[in-house]
Amino acid sequence: MFHKAIDFRFLDGAAMSVTFEDGADKGYDMRTLFSKYTQIKALENRFLFLSGRLMGSYTNI
Repeated sequence: MFHKAIDFRFLDGAAMSVTFEDGADKGYDMRTLFSKYTQIKALENRFLFLSGRLMGSYTNI
């Protein structure tokens, strides 16, 4: 089942909180993925990380 993301906010480091249309709020810490997906390691740069925007709104949670 897919849920529509309606908002997100940046947290400390490379973490974010995503709010879904059903009211669920889920946290994601991108640092846990840096060793597995080296192409996103650039997100350690806080300026680059903060330039992110919500584009695709559906995800499987």
